[in-house]
Amino acid sequence: MNFILFENFILFITGLIGIVIISLILFSIKSNKLVNLFLVLIIGLASFRMIIRSSFLLGLQDNISDFIGPYKSLLLYSLPLFYLYFKAIIYDYRSFQRKDLCHLIFPAGLLGFNLFFLNSDYISKEHMLLLNAIICSSYAIFYVVKSYLLLRNQSWGRQREIHFEHYKLIRNWTIFLFTICVILTLRLIGSIFYETISSNELSGKPLTILQVTLWLVIFIKILISPEIS
Repeated sequence: MNFILFENFILFITGLIGIVIISLILFSIKSNKLVNLFLVLIIGLASFRMIIRSSFLLGLQDNISDFIGPYKSLLLYSLPLFYLYFKAIIYDYRSFQRKDLCHLIFPAGLLGFNLFFLNSDYISKEHMLLLNAIICSSYAIFYVVKSYLLLRNQSWGRQREIHFEHYKLIRNWTIFLFTICVILTLRLIGSIFYETISSNELSGKPLTILQVTLWLVIFIKILISPEIS
């Protein structure tokens, strides 16, 4: 088994584990303050993409290879979803608040922008690649910083004597998940600029094995932590 085949197999298995994780946490979504709709959407988006990509590369299906072309903009939804997840567990709500919808406008707007300009003569392909790389990287950094400031000011920097064990649980889980989020974001930015320099279509696929490993770490953490699953 060569490395590429092994990587695709692990990608497929990790996606399936993600679906199992979703099934498990849905049972506790009403009673567990660490589980909410945003966590389900984060895991669902990542798992769905891993299954689609790997099943195509393994020859299990030949209809959809991945989010392609301008539709890759939709993958940016994971960034505000992480922020909204952290916000939801800090302020203790489990579903969308109307004001949260503003965080979901930009990826759809970028999709519309790319659909219009990618096949037009207004901007060259090279300039579009560079522009998308800058926009996506800036968007990712913005939400990482925004998440950090939220967690630092509203959770990590506020030690509460009342319900201390619950506070410690939230702090430890958010530190763990935010650290993974930062590494995933750095991987994404690195792969985007690597593809831009090499003049390839933006996909965020380089260092896939690192991405898969990080998601496996998240899934294992959820499985071995009864307070989460």
